[in-house]
Amino acid sequence: MGLPFEIKQRTIRVLYRIDQMLPKGLGVCLRNRTWPWGKPVLDCVQVHIVDHCNLNCAGCTHFSPFSAKWFADGEALAGDLAALRAKFRFIRHVVLLGGEPMLHPRCDGLIRRVRSICPKATLTLVTNGILWLKRDVAAMRALAACRETRARVMLSVYPPYHERKDELVSFCAEAGVPVRPGMYSDFWAW
Repeated sequence: MGLPFEIKQRTIRVLYRIDQMLPKGLGVCLRNRTWPWGKPVLDCVQVHIVDHCNLNCAGCTHFSPFSAKWFADGEALAGDLAALRAKFRFIRHVVLLGGEPMLHPRCDGLIRRVRSICPKATLTLVTNGILWLKRDVAAMRALAACRETRARVMLSVYPPYHERKDELVSFCAEAGVPVRPGMYSDFWAW
C-alpha cells in the first residue's frame, strides 16, 4: 500500500534539509532526482480540463467567471501528457482542475486516460462538488472513475455550500474515494 502521507512528507522534508547542506553540484542531482537514474522525476503537473465554472466567485485566480466554455481535447491531452511523461522517470502527482472539471462531459474518460499514462502518479481531482449534490450524470461517472483509478478528490467548499460539506465528504466516502475538504471563505485577489 505504501507509506502514509504524513510519513512521506516528513521524509521529504528531512531529505530536503540534507540536500541543502550538500555541495552545489551534488545537491542539484538530488533535487532533480537525476542521480543515479538518469532521468529526473517531475513532482507535479496541473492540467486544466475546463476553463469555465458553475460558480461565479469574485476573486477566482483561474479567471473562470470570465472564461468562455472550453473543454480539453482527450487526444491532445493524452499526447501532451505522454510526451511529458517520456522526458521523466515518472510523474509523482497529476492534478485535474479547472474551472470546475466535472463540467467536462468526458471527465471520467480523462481521469482513466491520465491514470493509464501515469500509473504511479498520485491523481487528484479538484472540484467544488456541487454537481454531485445535483446528482449530475457526468459527475457521477467521474466519481466512479476516481474510485476505479484510485484517484483522490480535493474538495473546495465555498460559502454557499459550507453547511453541506459533511454531505459531500460522506458522499465521497460512501463511493470509496479518498477526499480532502478545504473550506474557503475568501479568496486571494491580485
